[in-house]
Formats: sequence, C-alpha cells, structure tokens
Amino acid sequence: MKNRIDIEKITNTFLEYTLINTTSDPSNQNLPSNDNQYKLAQYVANQFSELAGVTIDVKSNAITTITLPANTAGVPSIVFFAHLDTAPDHTGDTHAIRITQYDGKAIVLSGTGEKLSPEEHPELLDYVGQD
Repeated sequence: MKNRIDIEKITNTFLEYTLINTTSDPSNQNLPSNDNQYKLAQYVANQFSELAGVTIDVKSNAITTITLPANTAGVPSIVFFAHLDTAPDHTGDTHAIRITQYDGKAIVLSGTGEKLSPEEHPELLDYVGQD
C-alpha cells in the first residue's frame, strides 16, 4: 500500500505551531530572545522524536537540527532547519488562521487591522481558489 500524505494533519500541526508566540524581542540580546522560541524548538523536536532513527539536536539557543535517515539504499538522509522566530513588526500573539479557497480579496491581519491586498501585492491573485 502506498503511503498517503494526510494534508489535514499537516495543516493542523502547522497551525499548532503558529499559536506559539515566537516574536523576537529586539531589546533582548540573548538567543533565543523570547522563551517561546525555545519552547517551539522543543515542541517540534518532541514530535519528530516519534520517528524511527531520527537524530535531534536542540541547542540552548534554540538552534535545532533534525536528521532523518534515508529509507532507501543509496539515498542520502535529509536534515530539517527552520527559522523559529517571527519579526517584531507584527504581533505573534494570535490565533490559528486558515484561509480556505482564497477569494482574491484583501486579507485582514488579526490584531492590527492591517491588510494584505491584491492592489499592493498582485501576486496574491496567483492563489485564488487555493487553501
């Protein structure tokens, strides 16, 4: 039986990640600059720890590497790197937002009222009808 990708599970997992406020604190010179960045690194690492043969390294500064071994002879392993913080320009204190079947209208950002509009970002129109 062929492996099937569970898009709903992947989407829900990603949305869980977005609930963790990882906004950088420019006044804090430590790494990570926000304790939640380390919490997110640990959370992601714990999810991957369920996979057989995975190698996980979470540093005290939240730099995390996750290596999955090859599952086919002669094929290299894969390493995942992710940027776990978000810019301080917009609040990271949010709720899971998912746009399904994008309609081409302006997207209002939660908490600020700011908008991403096709007038300013015409590339948005490339995604009409998509999730």
